[in-house]
Amino acid sequence: MRHRGYLPAKERQVRSCLARLFHQKPLLIGSLVSMPRVSGKPGCECVQGELHPGLYPSLRVRENAR
Repeated sequence: MRHRGYLPAKERQVRSCLARLFHQKPLLIGSLVSMPRVSGKPGCECVQGELHPGLYPSLRVRENAR
């Protein structure tokens, strides 16, 4: 891997700014989780077992120890 000194000045500046933000501020880390669900409406297909797709955010907060 090449040294970062070979990167253009603008890219080095952006990477440096991102590194500062990452290490100084709390960070939300998450992903989407698929959890099928039942609507509960009478006569709906989900009552017979055909569940509705549901995507929900799964988050955790990273706090810096500093």
